[in-house]
Amino acid sequence: MTSFSSVAIPHPKNWQDFERNCRILFKCILNDPNAQTNGRPGQRQHGVDIFGRRGGNGQYVGIQCKGKDTHFGQQITVEELRAETNKTEKFQPPIAEFIIVTTAADDAKIQEGARTLTEELAESGRKLQVSVMGWGTLEQEISQYREAIKAFQPDATPFTDDILATVEHSTKMQERTSEDISDIRKKLTVIASNQIQASTSPSSRSDTLEQYLHQEIDDYRDLIRHGRAETALGSLEAMRGRCFSSASDRVRFRILTNMGAAKLSLGLEREAALLFLEAYPLDPNDSVASSNRAVAHLILGNRTKARDLAIAELERNPTNIGAAVARLQSADPNESAEEVSKSFLREIREDPTLLQTIVRTLRARQHNEWRLRALEFKRAHPQNLMAIRLAAEATLESFQKVPGAILGQCSDAIPSTISMRNAVNDLEIAWNECLKCTRTVIA
Repeated sequence: MTSFSSVAIPHPKNWQDFERNCRILFKCILNDPNAQTNGRPGQRQHGVDIFGRRGGNGQYVGIQCKGKDTHFGQQITVEELRAETNKTEKFQPPIAEFIIVTTAADDAKIQEGARTLTEELAESGRKLQVSVMGWGTLEQEISQYREAIKAFQPDATPFTDDILATVEHSTKMQERTSEDISDIRKKLTVIASNQIQASTSPSSRSDTLEQYLHQEIDDYRDLIRHGRAETALGSLEAMRGRCFSSASDRVRFRILTNMGAAKLSLGLEREAALLFLEAYPLDPNDSVASSNRAVAHLILGNRTKARDLAIAELERNPTNIGAAVARLQSADPNESAEEVSKSFLREIREDPTLLQTIVRTLRARQHNEWRLRALEFKRAHPQNLMAIRLAAEATLESFQKVPGAILGQCSDAIPSTISMRNAVNDLEIAWNECLKCTRTVIA
């Protein structure tokens, strides 16, 4: 359910509007399209203005609308609550819930009275749940449903429908992404921050067998890159059992490293970390080995060790993007991403892998700056799928963070309608590309 919790709902102008709008609201709350007004003015209503059934076919619920704020009257009293509840005894079929809704503020005393009355009725043999919704509670309920928002404030803005539809669409996209994230991870080549790299280059040995083994590893590496990590892992494990003891250190290093990359893409992080550590002594001068060792310690919870290793590798090889990413991710909480990245070479600072790591790190630390950096990332790399996705999410979050935005209230901080629609389209594109696995993406 989409929630527009920042919406401020004005009180209805008259009692008739209040009852009519409450009928629309309770159709949503009860999930009963047949919820309706009880009779017509002048007929005996037995204390019930609106009635419906939970889920459309469950227990009957009766609602009475009381306009009790400064426009319509005073706060409802416990005595009035009891009197109105007694009237409902003649309503047929019997109701299981009785809710009084009022434009007056929520009041602890009347809520306590409703609870007490419910207990008294139960002791007397009548099963009836009695409750009172003041305007604060009603406002929260209204903000959950676009139909209710439109009913209670139909003239909010000519663009309200478009805005509501855009937010609902974007929310569904994000929910769908969250629900299937485990499956998506299995299809992606690199997770976390793209810092884990499968070893790519064969050794300089020229004998035919060595070249053949490297070519076989290359084939399995490509399977990982195309979302078939499980298949690649099985083949690499078989290869390890077949030739590991007689292979060169370089071949063994590549087998272990690619097995680690496959396990990581399958979400087996600890197993992947142990493989990276096992691979490192076989080729300690390899830049991938060094950056993967730092990441392995980060996965295992050794943040300080990971940071020290990443710093040492960057001193040795300032162009190692994997080490730069590991350095960012292992930074102390009091170290800003900006401060850490300033120590990197310019070509590293502009690398899309590092930029997305900065954005994701800021987001994880709940710094509002992440949204600005996400938009900058997309401007620098407009074709990068992760840049597109992060910028879209930043735009939508900017909209949802501004109080009153959903009702079209003006603010320089609110993205334009065009920006919102483009953000939703970009999320759709990113989602489809993830499903097709045509790119190396981080989920």
